[in-house]
Order: sequence, then C-alpha cells, then structure tokens
Amino acid sequence: PIISTFEKVLGLKSVLLGFGLDQDAIHSPNESYALENFYRGIDTIARFHRHFAAILKAMPKPLTPEEEELIREHT
Repeated sequence: PIISTFEKVLGLKSVLLGFGLDQDAIHSPNESYALENFYRGIDTIARFHRHFAAILKAMPKPLTPEEEELIREHT
C-alpha cells in the first residue's frame, strides 16, 4: 500500500527490486539473508541506476513550448 502513496504524492512511478530467496524464509522465526546476496543487491541497484540513466540520456528530449511554436509557424 505504501508504494501507491509514494506514487500519488511524488507523481512518479516506482520500481521494486526483490533480492530475497525462498530459502531465506523472510519474516519467519528462522529467517535469514546471506550477506553475499545483500552485497549483490547493492551492486544490482547501482547497475540498475547506471543503465536506467543511460536509457534516459538516449531518449529524445521533448520540445520546449518555443520550439513547438516555431514548428507551428513554419508548417
């Protein structure tokens, strides 16, 4: 439920990345989480941000209102 609130308040979509395994038994009396997976999760998040930023840079930029007006004037 908190994600929908984040999206509503921030006006942004969310991405959830899960790093737990079935064998971790999260929230059970014998839950565990391997440190190796913790560090892999950190690395994965950094890689995700780098790749996502590269995709955003490659996307065409939207036109400014001034550019749109110039196009309308000359078409």
